[in-house]
Amino acid sequence: MHFVFPRFDLELSRSFKSTTSHIWSLTDHCQTYIHDNWYGFVPPGSCTIIPLPEDVRGPQNPWHATSLAILPTMHTPENVSWHKDLVYNAMWTFLVEAQRWNRQLNVGKDGASTIRTVLMTGLGTGQGGISGKRCAQQMVLAVKHFQQGLPKNIRWEDVRQRNVEIERTMEM
Repeated sequence: MHFVFPRFDLELSRSFKSTTSHIWSLTDHCQTYIHDNWYGFVPPGSCTIIPLPEDVRGPQNPWHATSLAILPTMHTPENVSWHKDLVYNAMWTFLVEAQRWNRQLNVGKDGASTIRTVLMTGLGTGQGGISGKRCAQQMVLAVKHFQQGLPKNIRWEDVRQRNVEIERTMEM
């Protein structure tokens, strides 16, 4: 699996490079994890959180990060602006996975930390062709809806208003 933005991939590799690893160590680590857990392919709109290797969690790590979330928005670099809720779906799956990650850590997971701070680029922007405004609106809507929650036994009327709000972002 290759990242959608090779330059961003390279910058992450540079930022998280340890003194004992080569420039592509982070990419190789993520690709191995994806191969082992997703059979090599993380579908667009989904999320997987990968624990960072121990050698990049140290003091050279500029953000003291312990994990990296992979949130693909396309199969290959292409315009995906036609997709009405791709950003919303990717953000929703990130929120679900972050909550799951943190809940599992409370049970006990060695070497990792709970996710409390997130550094994230715009999803689907750039090569994906989704405007920054639409991206931001869908990311915020996903957070809002996630915080609101849903009843245990969901009915169509429980989600219709959410869909209307997502549809409005297509005008951006």
